[in-house]
Amino acid sequence: MRWTLLLLLVACQVESERVEGVFPGECTDDADNDADGLFDCNDPDCSGSMACSEADTDTDTDTDTDTDADTDTDTDTDTDTDADADSGMDPCALNSVNSVFPSDGATDVYYRTAIEARLDDDDATASIALRDPSGPVAGVVSVDGDRISFVPDAALDASTAYDVTITYAPSCSVVTGFTTSEVGATTQASRINGRVYSVDLESGRFVRPEGVGSLLGKYLGDANLYLSVQSATANELGLLLARGDTTAPTVQDHCVPTTDFAPADFSANPYFSASASGPVQLSMEGSDVSIDDVVISGAFTTDGTEIVGGVFSGTIDTRSMVDLIEPGAEPDAICELAASIGVNCIPCAGGGNYCLDLFVDSLTMPSVSTAVVPVSTSDVCAVYASECPDECTAR
Repeated sequence: MRWTLLLLLVACQVESERVEGVFPGECTDDADNDADGLFDCNDPDCSGSMACSEADTDTDTDTDTDTDADTDTDTDTDTDTDADADSGMDPCALNSVNSVFPSDGATDVYYRTAIEARLDDDDATASIALRDPSGPVAGVVSVDGDRISFVPDAALDASTAYDVTITYAPSCSVVTGFTTSEVGATTQASRINGRVYSVDLESGRFVRPEGVGSLLGKYLGDANLYLSVQSATANELGLLLARGDTTAPTVQDHCVPTTDFAPADFSANPYFSASASGPVQLSMEGSDVSIDDVVISGAFTTDGTEIVGGVFSGTIDTRSMVDLIEPGAEPDAICELAASIGVNCIPCAGGGNYCLDLFVDSLTMPSVSTAVVPVSTSDVCAVYASECPDECTAR
């Protein structure tokens, strides 16, 4: 069955991307989790784990074998790590910071980024603090199992160095740092008015659905999307989203209606956030997949040639994907597949728990020369019938 085959493909995708130490406890479980022939701390992938960075080399070579008949119970109370009374284990080796975003030493970091860290194990007491050259940065910390996030109360300063301190039980801490890019300075509306930007979802970081987002991105990458700035003023943007032709991706597909957006607030120039007024049609393996509640955000570079820090979010109605997996299968077939790998469907706008939450960040959308024009449902056959025989022959 095709959906069983997809499950195997997902499993293979996850396996092919496995790295020792990605999941909690993998650097101390006596297992070769990424099947590279190396176990735990002997695997270079675990080199950043606290469990492997504090290896004790004390071999305590004392040769005292005193077995006289006196009655003392000397248990040798020195502080080495042999089998005497003290354990000598670094308490911070019981848990460690597995990953940090932005990565330590990163430059050109988006000025509206959130800070994220992941531990080997859950810790409800964990926290993140952020500092700039003038002192602490205010923000909100949240903890979800082994994940910690910090969302600044305000946008960060451009071209500025920041220190990140991650703390966790019992009294452990890790310090990393990054530098923001020059993006954050305002851009003139005239520099972006009329421009078209390429939105390539596959190039972004799939945050949700967790675990299968990158695979989903490959399926959704059949054609680019194009975000057109139809109008721009100091406080508002008029935006339009079009799909690229699957056979000529740098050309707009006139057989798919464009998606309008509600006027986007541009008062936080160069940042914007825009909500689609209707569903967005993406191509997946040659079939249309509907994404509802689409929101696109990002910030324009000063010269208007790119949108950086881009985010594309929405909900995918999996019912439109079922026939791609197994023609005639039940409407919840995709959701059952997702549940088998720990991803739960959520309610759709029209009712029923058939939707998957989609959240893609870290998108860079370059300005391109593709021409984009508004296309309504009626325009498809009234204006572009010669380009759309499959859509218009039956009408």
